[in-house]
Amino acid sequence: MPHSLMAVVLAGGKSSRMGRDKASLYSPKLQRTLIEQSIKILSQLTNCEVVISSNTFPGAIKDLVPDCGPLSGIHGVLSCVQEQSHIQGLLFIPVDMPNLSVEKLQSLVVIAQQNNCATFISNSFLPCYLPLNNKVLRIVSQQLESNDWSIRRLLDKLAARGVPLQDTEQLVNINNPSDWQQHCQ
Repeated sequence: MPHSLMAVVLAGGKSSRMGRDKASLYSPKLQRTLIEQSIKILSQLTNCEVVISSNTFPGAIKDLVPDCGPLSGIHGVLSCVQEQSHIQGLLFIPVDMPNLSVEKLQSLVVIAQQNNCATFISNSFLPCYLPLNNKVLRIVSQQLESNDWSIRRLLDKLAARGVPLQDTEQLVNINNPSDWQQHCQ
């Protein structure tokens, strides 16, 4: 049976604040790289196919419109899978959030699918779930064409539903060497 959910690791960033590729950073605490951690988390979701959005990672889905932040990756994946009728929606997570829980992500997906709407964690705009339909792809494409790379504005345009998260530690992302050092402690 085909998977109804596609979970996407957004790993296409330049990592300019980090100074090196975040996806390939090895965490002694996790005993794996950040990309491996993201794949491990997403692989535990129900009825899910996991893919990577990156212009450098082998086998990943590439950005069609590069250098526009996470919206580039979202657009690239939506464009690539738009004809796959078995996929109901996509869950996008950034590679630099290693503390995400499978349970919270699964809950986000269930709420999104039950309500047939875009959904995100209230304290953050990523992770987010987007239904796979022409409207979503059209809005993402229009934003890129107008140089509007904001995930927040995308979610506003889609009337996305925010889901609360009490454990904000899950949303800690690693952007620079100081964040990385704190994570590794």
